[in-house]
Amino acid sequence: MTTPEDTQPVQQNHLWQHPPQLPLRSLQGSFQITPHGSSIPIAKSHKLFQTHHASNNADTDTSDPALIAWYLPLGDLRPDVLLPSGNIFQCRIQGDCWLFNLQICDQSLCDSAWMYVENDLGTGVNGLVGLDASLFSMEIC
Repeated sequence: MTTPEDTQPVQQNHLWQHPPQLPLRSLQGSFQITPHGSSIPIAKSHKLFQTHHASNNADTDTSDPALIAWYLPLGDLRPDVLLPSGNIFQCRIQGDCWLFNLQICDQSLCDSAWMYVENDLGTGVNGLVGLDASLFSMEIC
């Protein structure tokens, strides 16, 4: 996989800045993911994973639900919602993390999805799209 063209390194305090903690928990079933405040799903998946993310910020409690992420295969997202943002985060542990905007109807959620593309380090998330679970609802279909 090659780096998207015109990427810019960024340093922001987002969930994707913190590599996922093991274990990656596989959820069984068929799932639909919908942004809060919308009735239109952005993804349907049979392969959904949930994980907590470590925080290197002493002010952040790692049990905070905002530090939970879902990971799913790229092909399970609707193709019209995931747009490269042009930003890349260079994680010192996990490697390059590409950032994506989610376009939902007339709303754009900037840098709200991510994908690690280099060193797997046993986390199992490389090549999967990460979503901040606090922005979405998930239901079993």
